[in-house]
Amino acid sequence: MATKKKAPPRSVLHDEGLHQSLKEDPELAQAYLNVALEDDDPAAFLIAVKHVAAAYGLSMAEVATVAGVSREHIYDLLSEKGNPKWSNIRAILKVLGAHLEVKLDASGAKA
Repeated sequence: MATKKKAPPRSVLHDEGLHQSLKEDPELAQAYLNVALEDDDPAAFLIAVKHVAAAYGLSMAEVATVAGVSREHIYDLLSEKGNPKWSNIRAILKVLGAHLEVKLDASGAKA
């Protein structure tokens, strides 16, 4: 009797496809991070950072080492409940070769 090969969970396939797309297209990775940054839920940005790091082949341990934080702490920082300090965000983005930039709308400040 032939055994059926068990298909991986759909989320794994989604993540693999997303990571491949982000790896192949730096502009897509940039847009992905920017859209996540604009989300009202700060967890969206932290999740996006994890996806981009994975796409670039970086483990969370490697990100932690280069960013100068403990491996255990990086998981807390980038969790959905994470609340990283500004310095941690900057250090993690630097590992990814990214930085934050502010752009003002053409309409100017709103009162």
